[in-house]
Parts: sequence; structure tokens; C-alpha cells
Amino acid sequence: MLPFKHLVSAFAFEFCAVLPVVLVVYWVKEYLGGAVWQTKNTLKFNYHPIFMIIAFVFAMGHAIVTFRILPIAHRTKKYIHAGMNILAAIFASIWSCCSYTIS
Repeated sequence: MLPFKHLVSAFAFEFCAVLPVVLVVYWVKEYLGGAVWQTKNTLKFNYHPIFMIIAFVFAMGHAIVTFRILPIAHRTKKYIHAGMNILAAIFASIWSCCSYTIS
């Protein structure tokens, strides 16, 4: 069981990590006209901020916090950290694809 201060910090972190993703998805949907994954459509660029927030705020944030909050073995923490960084790199490559493949 996690100590109370770790539970509070974990809850605060999850709130701060999920809130920007939700707000950016809402912003893209309501104010930018949504996002469409078609090759010749400019709405494809609207995926760019969504994947950027997921990569840099959500995935990399979880990779950083892994070492402080999780009460597990150090080797397991390293694997989780590496996995979250790989996930962030995947999302970063997808948002790069969204920005550079618009014709």
C-alpha cells in the first residue's frame, strides 16, 4: 500500500496529466472542426496538438514520475520508464507524420 502522501501526489499527477489531453481534444473538436485522417485533408493537421500533448505531457510525465511513486523493484521501474519513453517516441513520430504529410 502506498503512503498517503504518495496517493495524493499520484492523484494530483494523474489529474494534471489527463486534463490537458481532454482540453486539447475538446478544443480540436469544437473550435478547429475536428480531425480527419485522410491524405489530402488539412484537418489531418489537427491531430498534431493531440498527439503532441499525449507524447510530451502524458507519456513522458508518466515516465518521469515512475521512479518517485511506484513502490516496486528498481529494474521494473526501469522497464516501465523505458516503455513510456518508447510510447512517447511513437506518439511524437505520429504527430510529425501529421504535420509533414499534408499536401
